[in-house]
Amino acid sequence: MKTSRTTARRFAWVGALVLAALTSKLQSATVVWTGPPITIVNAAGSDPSLPENQDRITDSVWLTRAGTQGIFNIASDTSYAHHVSPAGTEWASGTTADYATLTYTDWETWTGTPHGSPPSTVGHNAVLHLLDGNIYIDITFTAWGGSSGGFTYVRSTAPPTGLEAWRQKFFNITTNTGPAADNFDFDNDGLVNILEYAFGLNPTQADATGLPQPQLSAGGLGVSFSQPAGVSGITYGAEWSRTLAAGSWTPIADTGTGSTHTFYVPVGSNPRMFMRYVVTAP
Repeated sequence: MKTSRTTARRFAWVGALVLAALTSKLQSATVVWTGPPITIVNAAGSDPSLPENQDRITDSVWLTRAGTQGIFNIASDTSYAHHVSPAGTEWASGTTADYATLTYTDWETWTGTPHGSPPSTVGHNAVLHLLDGNIYIDITFTAWGGSSGGFTYVRSTAPPTGLEAWRQKFFNITTNTGPAADNFDFDNDGLVNILEYAFGLNPTQADATGLPQPQLSAGGLGVSFSQPAGVSGITYGAEWSRTLAAGSWTPIADTGTGSTHTFYVPVGSNPRMFMRYVVTAP
């Protein structure tokens, strides 16, 4: 029994090491935000508990300030704490171009060395490291308030997604609004924007035949196609129906691998069958 317990403990120890290694590997993935810079203004005397006075960078980091205190992360801090706030962050002088070689410290240490105080950080390039998500952000303070609080800084944003970059290219905006809206058919060719994106088409030029066409083969209706290069962040689907009536559509499993998508359904005794694409984006 002693040997059995020892063996069990050994396996548990090895399993814990493997889990720790996997966790470390997952946490080591680096994300550098290189998106267009934005300016964040925290007005002097503002209430840090209000969303409009917080820079909600991610779900876990909301930067704000109260009075003469330093900045803190109100998503997890209740107020500023020396050498702790903002929780979940590290700071370094420099830019994200050199993020991997910089020396990171807590906010208070960074403002004290080599700057001396928060007001002296104004105009100095810095890198903000968010521990949750391992995100590196360029940030530069452009103003620091006095006894009534307040600050202003410019920081980088998350790189645009594939779909946002596509909207920017064709419509000069990144948001899912107006002519760039996913369900808007800008060129009136019967294909909404999200379908044009999914199949690598130009949404400003009519192209009603640009989608892969299902074919009858091997006693069924099927289609197979490769996801265009650069298209990401969406889900491809397909459904079949014999009548086109609402509620008659049945999902078809995607049996493709990698960037190839394959949808197939047996025809059966009734040769009439319809297939339609279902493309979704976050």
